[in-house]
Amino acid sequence: MLIDHICARLLASMLAFLRKSTKIVVWFAVILLIGVFGLSSISLNKHDQYAGEVFGKKISFQEFRIFETLTRMLPPSPEILEDAQLEKQFTWQQLILAQEAQNQGIPVSDAEVRSRVDLLVNPSETNRLSADEYFQLLKSRRTTPNEFESGVREIIRIQKMISKRFAPEVTDPKTAAPDQKGQTDEKKAAEKAKKKQEEYVSWMNDIFQRSKTIDYSQIAQKNSPSEESK
Repeated sequence: MLIDHICARLLASMLAFLRKSTKIVVWFAVILLIGVFGLSSISLNKHDQYAGEVFGKKISFQEFRIFETLTRMLPPSPEILEDAQLEKQFTWQQLILAQEAQNQGIPVSDAEVRSRVDLLVNPSETNRLSADEYFQLLKSRRTTPNEFESGVREIIRIQKMISKRFAPEVTDPKTAAPDQKGQTDEKKAAEKAKKKQEEYVSWMNDIFQRSKTIDYSQIAQKNSPSEESK
């Protein structure tokens, strides 16, 4: 199906981008860190209006649904969609990264969003979707152009934030001095990649800790009669 092709292309572009900028597969490392979420006591009346909080900002159900839809359309691994809790955690992770990128003032222009969306929905110049076909395509995934494009904007923002901090070092081989310890280029590259990964994990852990993420549904579940009777 065309929508599956689009999703595959977007996921491939995301992973290719992250491999070039960080040399690690970001998705799996991030999922391992999701357990640092902090939960605190919140009055139950907020549960009817918001999904939770990230960096002190209340997250509406609509905003959560945008990221939830993207998670389902672009899972980093099939296992995520087989585990509802993991899927939800990954959705919150994306919300955290997007909010951090917004807090850093990472800009994303409308032109960038249009270009990325156009690349995704129009694989060739000779086979372009009409506006109605584009709408129907997204409708089949229970999302709207506005929601889809808002999600794509945040994906671009996250990618730019990661690239800005973990841009790979480029060394001109013509000017590179020979290593006095006799280390091979491959070994030095592996050491740099390992150091980058450690920096990345530490950076992500700091973001999760600072985000003070609150999932209101978890609190509601803890305060439900069935939980209290246990």
